[in-house]
Amino acid sequence: MAPMTRSCLAFAVLAVLLVVQGVSTASVSISPDHVMPGDQVTISIGNLSDASTFCISIDGTFAAIPESPFSFGVREFFLPFTLHDGSISATLWNTGTNVMTIRKGDTEVRRVGLSQDGVFSTSTTGTIPAGTYDLISLGGEAASGAPNIVASLSLAGSKSGPDDSAITFFIEGVTDGNVTITVLVDGETALSRTLPVGNQVTITPTPTTPAPTTPTPIPTNPTPTPTTPDPTSTTPTPTPTPAGGTILLRSGWNFVSVPRILAEGHDMVDAVFAGVDTGGRSIFTYDGQNQSWRQLRYGDTLRLLDGIWIYSSDAREVPLVYASGGMPETTTKQLYSGWNTIGFSSTEPMQARYALVSVNDTWFQIFGYDSTLQKYETSIVKDGSGTHSDTRHLHPFQGYWVKMNGNGTLVAIEY
Repeated sequence: MAPMTRSCLAFAVLAVLLVVQGVSTASVSISPDHVMPGDQVTISIGNLSDASTFCISIDGTFAAIPESPFSFGVREFFLPFTLHDGSISATLWNTGTNVMTIRKGDTEVRRVGLSQDGVFSTSTTGTIPAGTYDLISLGGEAASGAPNIVASLSLAGSKSGPDDSAITFFIEGVTDGNVTITVLVDGETALSRTLPVGNQVTITPTPTTPAPTTPTPIPTNPTPTPTTPDPTSTTPTPTPTPAGGTILLRSGWNFVSVPRILAEGHDMVDAVFAGVDTGGRSIFTYDGQNQSWRQLRYGDTLRLLDGIWIYSSDAREVPLVYASGGMPETTTKQLYSGWNTIGFSSTEPMQARYALVSVNDTWFQIFGYDSTLQKYETSIVKDGSGTHSDTRHLHPFQGYWVKMNGNGTLVAIEY
């Protein structure tokens, strides 16, 4: 959960100073339990008396690609009562550039600024009138090395209007992640709930061009051009590729992995991705220990359990040559608290709960990337239900983001 916004904190302190007759009797509830695109979030409020200090905070946590655009907010936000002496505030973590946009009818307010040490805060003050706000959003560009964005948006003030009502809105900008809703009344927490956010599973035709808002790695340096090999040198002769030993790259960014240990001489970046036109973009993996991107260079080895980001200018097949004799020894990868990228170590699909059994005590959330649609897939949550169920499968040749609540050692699946 993101830290409480400054606005909510300030109004909580003010409420404690003003309220002298005990805790508010207001009741607050929320639905649904998790949010799919098109789902309306409803916060039902009962017995909220006038002059109560009221604050609602909407905090989002979602994966980001360094130096790439992001957006988060709400649309069609219906506020059933007026907030006097109020404020609309925002705080963003792990960002570089930032903008807060508030649009209601023909009126639009914007606050723009740069982050200081990766943090940005802004607010607009005054009476917040009841009614529908077309958009209250946060956007900008993720900071260099940022694995995720934490965004906090809050509205606070002294309430005037109906005692029984409902706030409704739609989540905007995030298709996978978590949103935490917190409501304070007279300085007391009346509601705090974290809602998973994810896409519905749909089959969509391949777009002709990627959506411009798709979070994708942006290279800091062009991919090095390999030197021409010496024709007199000895080059390993590829052996027949085992059935299914092919990575399918789509035009655009791809998040991939190798499902088995590769044969010596066929396990380096320049050997595996020979002929792939990366459009001058680097090939990336992610360092979970330091929570930072790491560029793969020619001569680097592609290892089992690593998730790899690679851009391809066209759709193509990348054949793999596996080491003979299967897995010679147990292969592991150290995962760290926070975000990590991993590969799937099997040539057959497997339920996430079984694929991640070696880190069962520490993994929280995992999701892949749909290279055909150029967007993240629906997240899988440990012990989740519905479309977030951990009975959903991980698939060969795919890379995955996994969020860890603590350190753990991922063990490759025996085959």
